[in-house]
Amino acid sequence: MAEALKTTLETFKDALTASATLATWCQAIYGRQLTVFVNMDARNPPGEANCPYILLRPVAAVYGRGATTKTMQYDLLCVVHDDTEQVNAEIGAEEYSGVQAVIDFLDYAVAAIAATDTGNALLQDIQAEFETIEFFPFFMAGCPLTLVEPYPLGATRTTL
Repeated sequence: MAEALKTTLETFKDALTASATLATWCQAIYGRQLTVFVNMDARNPPGEANCPYILLRPVAAVYGRGATTKTMQYDLLCVVHDDTEQVNAEIGAEEYSGVQAVIDFLDYAVAAIAATDTGNALLQDIQAEFETIEFFPFFMAGCPLTLVEPYPLGATRTTL
């Protein structure tokens, strides 16, 4: 299972860094190359110079003798730095550009990961969460990625 966690993490990282859609979007919107971090120091997170970036990290694994499936969970977080706003004085509306940008960014990242070959493991429902103003001018959107795979008959179920 530990090998499965590591292999899947590498597969996801490779899918993100190889995505032409993500690369094109990052260049078109921010004029920068995508950076993918696999884990990071939470006490010293990446800054503006690293944006747009994706953080990918393993979170949990569920396994054991009584288990009929193995479950692996990862976190995916997309971050942009954007202090521009759109103002429509005619209707009295203001909107920060980073909100829609980070939503699009997450959609492209999830699509890249969903297109990967994860063998018999199925990607479960995606539940996105957003930090759209709390850390202005950084905008964040993320989700847990959960893979569930049935154990084959006779498989060892007690090793991570």
